[in-house]
Amino acid sequence: MRFFDQVTYAQARTIVTEHFPAPSRTEVVPVADAVGRVTAEPVLAVIDVPGEDQCLVDGCAVLSTQTAGARQGNPVALPSAVPVESGDPLPDWCDAVVMVEDLQTSGGRSATTKTVWPGQHVRRAGTEVRKGREVLPPGHRVQPDEVGALVVCGIETVRVRAVRVVLVPVGKGLVPPGTPPGPGEVIESNTARAAAFLSGRGVGCVIRPAVPGGTGTIGDVLAAATRDADLVLVFGGVSKGASDGTARAVGTLGEILFHGVAMQPGRPTLAGRVGGVPVLALPGYPFAAGVVLRELVAPLLCAWGFPAAAQYSTVPVELARPVVSEVGVDEFVPLTLGCIGGRWVAYPRGRNPASHLADIGIHAFIHVPSGVEGYEAGTVHRARMTAGERAARRTLFVHGAAGPSLEWLVSAARTAGLQVEPVGGRSALAYEVLGAQRCHLAALEGSGARTRLLSTPALLDDLRVRAVARAADAIGWPVEIVTSV
Repeated sequence: MRFFDQVTYAQARTIVTEHFPAPSRTEVVPVADAVGRVTAEPVLAVIDVPGEDQCLVDGCAVLSTQTAGARQGNPVALPSAVPVESGDPLPDWCDAVVMVEDLQTSGGRSATTKTVWPGQHVRRAGTEVRKGREVLPPGHRVQPDEVGALVVCGIETVRVRAVRVVLVPVGKGLVPPGTPPGPGEVIESNTARAAAFLSGRGVGCVIRPAVPGGTGTIGDVLAAATRDADLVLVFGGVSKGASDGTARAVGTLGEILFHGVAMQPGRPTLAGRVGGVPVLALPGYPFAAGVVLRELVAPLLCAWGFPAAAQYSTVPVELARPVVSEVGVDEFVPLTLGCIGGRWVAYPRGRNPASHLADIGIHAFIHVPSGVEGYEAGTVHRARMTAGERAARRTLFVHGAAGPSLEWLVSAARTAGLQVEPVGGRSALAYEVLGAQRCHLAALEGSGARTRLLSTPALLDDLRVRAVARAADAIGWPVEIVTSV
């Protein structure tokens, strides 16, 4: 299949989630190592919990029939009572416990002012779980808080689902992490990112050395990788250059299901099979590869029963700037979010797929469907967060060009536990942006290097803005309150 015979984004998701059966691989791991992993079978209790009858309160263990008739004003002597504390084993001949509050002691003898019935204040053996009963179901992702319960149930190991993913970087001049790059070289980072992405989902991986390119070399690596893998992810070599031999290698060794997806970034993505093993080839550009990991690899893992590493919310965001998109292509636009006036304001980020630092500071993505040209500034759309809300709520948008005032604001905000996000823009637009509440502050460089910080009464109601304003006032940069915008 040729590169320009691309499928739609929806078709690509369907193919990767429905054409690759889940691997049957499992492994047994210690309980402590099972956190984040998915159970492959029911996890059964090895012992009863509790293992014996236990006293639930401090007092005396008794035979309940010996307390018959006891009440206030008519205590009944307990010649055979055994003093116990909460958690003690219940003596064999006893069947109840009298609470210490209901006991009267005199001359070393005890009496009760309350009748108890069989089993009162007693925790019977196996009350919580019986040996052989299910503690966790199959397909359950083990949580840190569950480890203690598993240990109490006598469970030492857990059988979990496993998948072996082989990561193959392709490209000229790639050097491994820790190696200073020389002329024409770059540190290979896609596999490190993918390994972190996979481990967060309880998936193990093996990283192969970088392949410089060429159909024959890539084919040799793919043939070896697919012998013992459940999934192979190739990074690079999927475009149309003379050295981009990934597609030719996959087509020679197996079959190509699609090469090219109408999505941006990630257009040259390929899916195929080699020896029955799924092979997904992602763009070599780091940002593009990250989008494909999230939009195509993650759904495949979910289809295989591996839940997402974290479930972040989908929130309504107001676009501070327009988003332009190509019709016929599903586009995923990165956003930086800030909370202003109780609503999420979103600034679209640059979409350079080759950028190595483009992911820093991103809080969410907005999906522009293939039939839409884009969105106007000021419109509200749903965005999928890729980080927790806490990071976004710490963000302060500052309108203004780079300069000493902006540098100072960054430092002051960090002291207050906040993160300044410069949103640029001409000074003439500061009042308009403040009035629309699309920034928290405006930082303007005045004549004679005089710094002007602008805000509005409504924005100063924000405790975060107020904290930075106090710091600015302390060094002689009072915030000017703009009332007419």
